[in-house]
Amino acid sequence: MTCSIAMGCYTVHYVKRLLETLFVHRFSHGTMPIFNLFKNCSYYWGFTAYVAYHVNHPLFTPPSALQTNIALAAFVVCELGNFSAHWTLRQLRPPGSKVRRIPYPDSNPLTGLFSLVSCPNYTYETGAWLSFTVMTQCLP
Repeated sequence: MTCSIAMGCYTVHYVKRLLETLFVHRFSHGTMPIFNLFKNCSYYWGFTAYVAYHVNHPLFTPPSALQTNIALAAFVVCELGNFSAHWTLRQLRPPGSKVRRIPYPDSNPLTGLFSLVSCPNYTYETGAWLSFTVMTQCLP
C-alpha cells in the first residue's frame, strides 16, 4: 500500500510541476538553453530510478499505516503550500512585464510562510520531500 501511495504522491508532484510551468510561472526569458533539457531530464529520471529502487526492493519494510497517513497529510499540505507560494509569486509580476514586487501573505493561510522565510516555495518543497522520506522510510 505504501508503494502505491508513494507512486501517487510522486506522480502528483511532477504533474503539478508541469502544470505550474505551463499555466502559473511567468518566465523572464522565452527560451531555455538546450543543455538544461538534458540536465533536467537526467536529474528527474535518475532520481525516479533511485526512489523506485528503494520502495520496490524485496527487503523494503513498509511503515505503519499511522506513519504513512501522517506523512501523506504533511505531503499534501506542503504541496498545496508550494502551489500557494507559486500563485502568490505569479501575482507579483503582471503579464509581459519585468516588474518586481515583494510578496506578502494574503488571505490564504498557506501564504503565511512569506512572513517567516524568504522563499516559502522552497520551504514547502523541502517539507514535501521530507514527508515523502518519512512516508516511505527511505532516505534518498
